[in-house]
Amino acid sequence: MDSTSSGQIRGCGRNKRVWTPSEDEKLVECLVELCVSRKGYKDANAVDILEELDQGEASNDIGVDDLEVEVDASHTNTIASTPSIMECSSQSHRKRAKNDDTTLINVMTRTCNALESLVGNFNQQTERENRVVGELEKLHNLNRLDILKLSQVIMNDPMKVKLLFNLDEDLKVEWVKQLLQTP
Repeated sequence: MDSTSSGQIRGCGRNKRVWTPSEDEKLVECLVELCVSRKGYKDANAVDILEELDQGEASNDIGVDDLEVEVDASHTNTIASTPSIMECSSQSHRKRAKNDDTTLINVMTRTCNALESLVGNFNQQTERENRVVGELEKLHNLNRLDILKLSQVIMNDPMKVKLLFNLDEDLKVEWVKQLLQTP
C-alpha cells in the first residue's frame, strides 16, 4: 500500500487501514463483478483483482484476505458476512467524506455515458436505414427483395448512401439497376 495515499481511513484500532483511490476502484470493480454483472461469477477474475489489492497491504493484519472469505461466502450463498454488515449499518450516521462515493460515482458515470453513446449510435443507424429504405421505396420498379438487397449493399458503404441521396431520379434508377446486377 502506498504510504502517501490520500484515500479514506477505514476501520478502528488494529483494523485501521488507508485505502488508495486505485484500491477503491479495484474493490468496486470486483464487487460489481460479483453482485451486479449478469455474466455470472468469474472466480479467476475476482481473485485476480483481490490479489492485486492484497499485494499492496501485506503489512496489515486485516485486509483483502478477509474480503476473500466474504467473497467465497457470498458465492456459496451463506451469511458469513452478516455480522460485519450489521456493524457497518450502525456507522451510517457518521459524516462521510466527499471522496467516499467518488469511485462508485465515476463507475456509474462512465457506464451511463457508454449506454447513452450506444443508444445514440443505434438510433442514428436506424434512422439512416429508414431513410435509405424510404428512398428505395420511392423507385417504382423495385420489389421488396430488391429493396432488401440494395439497402444492405448501400448501408455497407457510406459513399453509396451519399450517392443515393444526391443523384437525380433518372441516374438513381440506372445506378440501382447496376447495383442489383453486380454480385
